[in-house]
Amino acid sequence: MDATAAAVQQTYAAWVQAIGSILAIVAAFIVASRQSAAAREQRITELKERLDAIAEMLLHASKAVSEFHANAKSCKEVMSLVFPATSKVTAARIATTAVKEISTSDITRARVVVALIKAKTAIANTEGNWPMPAGDFHVGWFDAIDGLQRHLFDAHLEVKSEADKTGKR
Repeated sequence: MDATAAAVQQTYAAWVQAIGSILAIVAAFIVASRQSAAAREQRITELKERLDAIAEMLLHASKAVSEFHANAKSCKEVMSLVFPATSKVTAARIATTAVKEISTSDITRARVVVALIKAKTAIANTEGNWPMPAGDFHVGWFDAIDGLQRHLFDAHLEVKSEADKTGKR
């Protein structure tokens, strides 16, 4: 092989190596982009699932408080007291306790945090009004419990709205 042929062969080899390097860089970029997009989609899916779960918990609490409220109102009043069903009291207590325990520290949506703060505040404002499971309930507390139910339902609507928007941005 003469010097010219060797030079041409080296030039071709250099071009093939350069093109191969460029293709490797492009392939690495494509792989990294796809992995980044997949990770982003996973985070969005996890956020939506969390918001849906919070919205469902708020709705459940709202329904439990509403059922307690309806049950208490249907009880016969004795000296401004009623004695609601133990199961309704317990269900409302457990549901509102679950809402109180929802952490806002890792929620990145301000509207969701505000909705939870309002719901937790409403729960805190009515804590002294709940009867013990087999206890009495003063009829003067009906408005407070009604307000709690509305706050929980409003919070549910707010969180559900944010969950429905997640992934559509």
